[in-house]
Amino acid sequence: MRTVVAYVTKGGGSKECAEMLAAEIGDCVLCDLNEKTPNIDEYDTVVIGSGIRMGGAYKPFKKFLSENADALLKKNIAIFVCNVETEKYMKFVEKAVPENIRKAAFRISTFGGKPPFGGKKDTVWMLRDEVSEFAKAVREKA
Repeated sequence: MRTVVAYVTKGGGSKECAEMLAAEIGDCVLCDLNEKTPNIDEYDTVVIGSGIRMGGAYKPFKKFLSENADALLKKNIAIFVCNVETEKYMKFVEKAVPENIRKAAFRISTFGGKPPFGGKKDTVWMLRDEVSEFAKAVREKA
């Protein structure tokens, strides 16, 4: 079964998480939604992620969900966000992801958030254990 990890980032945190996630899933396609949109008909499992800034997910993330809603509901879906306020991540997900897609997702998680404006340059902020558990769930589903 084919898996795509599609993400959108501005500060780089979602990209770092998506790269780690893809490496742990293995044998999957990594796709930056700022550069291109994957043809999800080619995949059985679709992982989609976005950074959260000022309480909202990025536009390409929301556009991807909107334009592919019907097709996504026929796939294995997993969603991740990268946000500093990790305790509020579901609030952000509820705002950005349509209810039918949220309900269809087999996993929704936060991977932590890279502090904006010159915050930490390493990955200390990343919830690495959550990324690993998420990857394990994707491998089991795929």
